[in-house]
Amino acid sequence: MIYGWLPTAETPAKTPTPNTDWGQVDGDALTVATPVTLEWDNGEGLIFRRYISVDDNYMFAIRQTVRNETPEAVSLAPYG
Repeated sequence: MIYGWLPTAETPAKTPTPNTDWGQVDGDALTVATPVTLEWDNGEGLIFRRYISVDDNYMFAIRQTVRNETPEAVSLAPYG
């Protein structure tokens, strides 16, 4: 399954695509004991993060956040 963010008409910002090269900022390797955090900066003041974990039954949990470092309000639509 693919997860991501879509820009809205109110916020025509760059958002990650399926080809986005995410950087790993936390966690050495994804294991049951160690989740990983990925980050992508769109260069326009929005920082996208994905927190990925896996349990003993190989079920993945993915949580997404966006940090807005611009002075403007931002409207994005998550999908998954």
